[in-house]
Amino acid sequence: MNGGDDTAATNDKEEAKTNDRIFKLEYRLDKMSSKPNMSQQNINEIEESIKKLKASGSYNPNYRFSEDKTALMLAAEKGLDKVATRLLADDRVDLNMVDVNDRTALKIAEELGRHIVVEPVSISNLRETETTQASGCR
Repeated sequence: MNGGDDTAATNDKEEAKTNDRIFKLEYRLDKMSSKPNMSQQNINEIEESIKKLKASGSYNPNYRFSEDKTALMLAAEKGLDKVATRLLADDRVDLNMVDVNDRTALKIAEELGRHIVVEPVSISNLRETETTQASGCR
């Protein structure tokens, strides 16, 4: 391998590690938030860890885990509604990505009798709409 290949391999490993860690934290956060005895401090610490990892530059919301599944597909498969909602807040999430069985996250959810709510307006469009409505223009 030459230097460029080594750098690419290191970057790929870092991306895999970061995305795996984020998904595990998101999963943990989803499970913790449904427990009444969890302290807000613990929840805040996990949310802060997720933010830092996402800001690290190695985060890819469309990263493919095993069987070419993205985090959104895994959330749909496991019924992790809160994780799916947080993932969908990222404009970079590609809803058209398919796994090795040619299924999107929405198809996976449908097959399992689960639902993923997808807002028809992107975050940037939503902000523009809110600004327009706030100024009284329509």
